[in-house]
Amino acid sequence: MRLDQTSFKDDAFDVVASFLALQDIQNTRGHEGLLAAIDEACRTVKKGGTVAMADDSFLSCKPDGDQGRLFETVKRYWCKLLPSIEILVNRMRKNGISGVRVL
Repeated sequence: MRLDQTSFKDDAFDVVASFLALQDIQNTRGHEGLLAAIDEACRTVKKGGTVAMADDSFLSCKPDGDQGRLFETVKRYWCKLLPSIEILVNRMRKNGISGVRVL
C-alpha cells in the first residue's frame, strides 16, 4: 500500500526521518497505514542509509508521577497508542534495515 499517488523512487534518500508523526499516521490511517509508512521509509532509503523514527506515544514512554497520570488521561482520547517498539523494529528488519538500534 502506497501512502499517496506520487511515490519517491527506491533508494532515493540518504536519510529518512520521522519525529512525532507516527501517532498521527496511526490515528488517521490505522495500524496498516503505520506499517505502510515504515515500509515506504525503508524502501526509499539508500542501502547503508539511515531511517530515524522518534515518537513519545509508545507505552514504554509513559512517564512516572503526575505526568504518567496525564499520559493515561490523554491516551483515552487517542485511537490507540502505537504498537510495541518490537513490532516496528521487526518490520524494519523485514524490509532489510540492518543495525536497528532502539534508544
